[in-house]
Amino acid sequence: SGYASQFSKQPQNSIVTYGIKYDYGSVMHYPPDGFSKNGRDTLETLDPNYQSTIGQRNGPSFSDAKKVNFAYCNGTCSYRLQCQYGGYTDPKDCSRCRCTEGLGGTLCGEPLRTS
Repeated sequence: SGYASQFSKQPQNSIVTYGIKYDYGSVMHYPPDGFSKNGRDTLETLDPNYQSTIGQRNGPSFSDAKKVNFAYCNGTCSYRLQCQYGGYTDPKDCSRCRCTEGLGGTLCGEPLRTS
């Protein structure tokens, strides 16, 4: 039980979310069998449809990148754009938004065309 502290619930007021919703696909999320001694799942999502999305290690999710940017780059731009559909002001180009997959345009309001 050296990892018991990893499973304790944290008080809501101690969690910094920057207003970003919980992300089952975060690279920071433990896999279903995290810290297991027998290979069985130690974590179970309330909604079983999300069980297979936790613990991915392909790379940071959009929400991961957004949180890092809010934590370390928030002061880069002197203003924040009104990005749509969860996008955020691009700290490398303050005149544009960084958009979720499938969206583009200055404020993320345009669907990307596939060729």
